[in-house]
Amino acid sequence: MSTYHHCASVLERELGVVPDDATRAAFQRLMTRARAGPPAGTPAAGTAPAGTAPARGQAADRPGQPGAPLIGRIAELRALRATWQAAVAGRRGVVLVEGSAGVGKTRLVTEVAELARQQGALVVSTQCFAAPGRLALAPVADWLRDPVVQAAAATLDPAWRAEVARLVPARGVAGHDPGPWIIADAWQRHRFFEGLARALIAVGRPLLLVLDNVQWCDQETLDFITFCLGLASDGTSLLVAGTVRDEHRRGDPDLAAWAVRMRAAGLLTELSLSPLDAAAAARLAQAISGRPLAAADMATLHATTGGFPLYVIEAVRGNAGGPGGPGASGDSGGPLPPGGVSDVLRKRLAQASPAAQEVAGLAAAVGTNFSLDLLTEASDLAADVVVTAVDELWRNRILREFGTGYDFSHDLLREAAYAEVTPARRWLLHRRIAQGLELLHAGDADPVAAQLAGQYARAGGQA
Repeated sequence: MSTYHHCASVLERELGVVPDDATRAAFQRLMTRARAGPPAGTPAAGTAPAGTAPARGQAADRPGQPGAPLIGRIAELRALRATWQAAVAGRRGVVLVEGSAGVGKTRLVTEVAELARQQGALVVSTQCFAAPGRLALAPVADWLRDPVVQAAAATLDPAWRAEVARLVPARGVAGHDPGPWIIADAWQRHRFFEGLARALIAVGRPLLLVLDNVQWCDQETLDFITFCLGLASDGTSLLVAGTVRDEHRRGDPDLAAWAVRMRAAGLLTELSLSPLDAAAAARLAQAISGRPLAAADMATLHATTGGFPLYVIEAVRGNAGGPGGPGASGDSGGPLPPGGVSDVLRKRLAQASPAAQEVAGLAAAVGTNFSLDLLTEASDLAADVVVTAVDELWRNRILREFGTGYDFSHDLLREAAYAEVTPARRWLLHRRIAQGLELLHAGDADPVAAQLAGQYARAGGQA
């Protein structure tokens, strides 16, 4: 199932096509082995109701068009592309895309990341997370785990490889234990950072390091970014592209001080995103639904969503009576859901099956980059039910494939799913997740030690 999700997403994102009928049929045969099948009269996933056909570039088993064009961001996209091209030419630095949650920061950076890949650059992405359980320098460790970076690190002198191994131990390689990365002396910290930076610079081609949610980044990672950019020689093609919520940034003196230092050094480019205007929001809604939006509904859409792209997308996808949906009048579409933006996200989650809602709550308690193994181990649902629920959440674009597992398609959906879990249930979920981590990593718990401690802490227990 995970392989199908990954391949279908690549086809959808890069080619605008869906898996062919034979592939979808094969996937359905595999899925029916783990479930009794849909209720009588309900079309199976991957099929459309009789008399209908999927829109061009739209997966029959995934409603909505994820590849909608980036709307209303021409100036910002041009500026971000110019910053990347300057980095390719040797002007290394950091670019921070700032704005409120849901305004489209990650979407904008993703657009430039795709351009960088097409140009032959190495793009390595990671994200910071608000909940406890992540070690300092965890984003740097994620960058270093990329196979291309690991191959480059293997070409370094043994002394530098030993420094990298303090943070990302090389599995299956015998030799001297370099010891933990936590070092008190300044000269040791300098050498440690230099080893990590040399591993990244050694890739030998333009490098784009993406860091989502910088507002939750640890100080050590920020210090390393400063060090790495300082170590890189003139002409090194290196850019760190980060997203940051402006409401958090203003209240974080450490992050503000770091930005001041980077700005003074001439290494920082800042882009600010605002919500879309009514016309752009309507164009986005039409691109997602594939149907026109009546003029009367444009103002309602903008008032409901505030022009935030995430809420426009979720409102259209979650509104059964919306544009082109059941109950729509002609081509105009029905009224959008009332209430605040949180209601839009809650409605999207409420449309899932009870099992899918339960798995979404469990996944939100895990945090980010959760595996099917961990979900099935921590859930009291049968493994086939969990797998089917994850498939449902993926088809409804609530979950996306990420790394070796899954993640929510947006942080706000994770927050909405977690908010639906009662405090008593949260305590139970965190304990089950911790116990699941212990079972899955019984032979070597070091890689998940911080996550394990965080789960026990949130459960109120002792790690």
